[in-house]
Amino acid sequence: MNKYDIKDYIKSDVIRYRGKFTVKNFLGLFVFNRGFRVTFWFRMSQSQAFGNRVARGIARLSQLRTVIQLGLDTKLVKAYI
Repeated sequence: MNKYDIKDYIKSDVIRYRGKFTVKNFLGLFVFNRGFRVTFWFRMSQSQAFGNRVARGIARLSQLRTVIQLGLDTKLVKAYI
């Protein structure tokens, strides 16, 4: 998955949580919503970018800190509303 696909997936996640995408909505979710942070790092770990290993480590740590357990090889789809 390339970085543009990941960006679209993250935008669809913000829309699913808040109804529309704005930078303010994204930052609010990232700071205050644990579930969104887990989803964000999970999405980033799915990318084929250079920082993939770092994102996978952060995703694994964020999953350990919450009760959310997703295999990093799990494929998720966009949220269509």
